[in-house]
Amino acid sequence: MPRREPSASAQIDDPERRPEIIGVVRQLVAELRGRRAGTVDVSPRSRLDRDLGIDSLGRTELILRIERALRVRLPSSAVAEVETIGDLLAAIENLPQRRTSALPAMPAPASLPPVSAPVEALTLTEMLDWHVARHPGRLHVTLLEDESTIVGTMTYAQLAQAARGVAAGLVAREVAPGDRVSLMLPTSLDFFVAFFGVLYAGAIPVPIYPPARPSQLGEHMQRQAGILRNAGAALLLTVPEAIRLGSRREHKKR
Repeated sequence: MPRREPSASAQIDDPERRPEIIGVVRQLVAELRGRRAGTVDVSPRSRLDRDLGIDSLGRTELILRIERALRVRLPSSAVAEVETIGDLLAAIENLPQRRTSALPAMPAPASLPPVSAPVEALTLTEMLDWHVARHPGRLHVTLLEDESTIVGTMTYAQLAQAARGVAAGLVAREVAPGDRVSLMLPTSLDFFVAFFGVLYAGAIPVPIYPPARPSQLGEHMQRQAGILRNAGAALLLTVPEAIRLGSRREHKKR
């Protein structure tokens, strides 16, 4: 019989770091679950989502806390593939340099002249339009992959123009003022564009977190269905993979 390779969880045996990492996880679970946290068993085999209830936002917070506690930097690709605490331990052990004296400092932002506040603006779209009218080329959004890597930027004018395009598409799909439009998008420039696009259409954005891993998309969509029903969402703006998944399921029903 061929020899089976042990899982990532089984390969971990680091008495020095295991208690420290599991302690960070327990603290986060306690904050997320409150009194119910006492009934949760945290071990290397614990799954972040199913066993511990750590969603995409909680996962990001967990990784940040571990990086600060251990003074390490985990690559985003490794973080996306983590399913269990054991996988997390393995990712840390596989780092070429597990500890550093300090995390890399965020580069200082470019100096921008101060501007007055749009005190007369009553809504977010009025605020954005106010800035577009006065300094359209001023940088408004900077998206970071980590504390030292910029992956995208948008000026006030770029955000407003792209968002108005989304709003036009929503209106063309008969989204009316006051309708709820759900957003299931990763942290990206597209999220900001979609959020403001919904506002420009007069609708109400209802953000829900995407799954931490693409392989969990189907299960994640089932769990979020109740939220969408309760919100009365008229439309869902999401990643292409989720749209294809929904189309396949609808085709099977027929």
